Amino acid sequence: MSGEREGLDPELPAAVADLGDAVRQALEAAVCTTATAAELRAAAVGVRAATAVLASAQRPPTELSPLDDMARNVKVFNPVVGAGNGMAVPLQWEVADGAVLARPRLGRVYEGPPTYLHGGIAALLMDQVLGQAAIVAGRWGMTIDLQLRYRRPVPLYTPLRLTGRVSAVDGRRTTAVGGITTEAAPDLPLVEASATFVAPSPEVAARYFDGVRAADGAATTGRLGTG
Repeated sequence: MSGEREGLDPELPAAVADLGDAVRQALEAAVCTTATAAELRAAAVGVRAATAVLASAQRPPTELSPLDDMARNVKVFNPVVGAGNGMAVPLQWEVADGAVLARPRLGRVYEGPPTYLHGGIAALLMDQVLGQAAIVAGRWGMTIDLQLRYRRPVPLYTPLRLTGRVSAVDGRRTTAVGGITTEAAPDLPLVEASATFVAPSPEVAARYFDGVRAADGAATTGRLGTG
């Protein structure tokens, strides 16, 4: 996140990331805790007090965070990559030869079967990874199809590899493929995925996003995925 924009509190990016990390740690601790009922109720009081502080200053749903940059595909509260979102991993990208790679280690917040990743979370992650592969190729679009094949369960608390690359381009459509493996066995597929993205026409983009504004009031239509 960049804190160099004019008029932006230079402490804000770090503070947003710090809060996101604190919430992330709290979520992981909450789903693993063996605290007593009394301790849980006391913790809930503290969480509600902190929530009240955050709820006292809210932006409307159609106003982006001042830290967001739609042209550069930066959304700090994205549920997969947003540093400010406590449910996000968040994924960090490596890019080589047009392909993207993320190396997360996922905890019990994302658990489905005991000790393994929830299948819906795998879909969420791969939608983001494949979308990022399209963006790296200069092919921003919205998901119209996402296909996953679950070959083996994805273990938690294990270094993973999430990969994506563009496999086909057809007009406004982009197809990307990738998957999930462990770092220890990168040739053994756990999840295989493919997705198709479509760049909306200017008319469709205007219909979907015309009411969305940046923090400075500027329209976001036309900035989407242009960076």
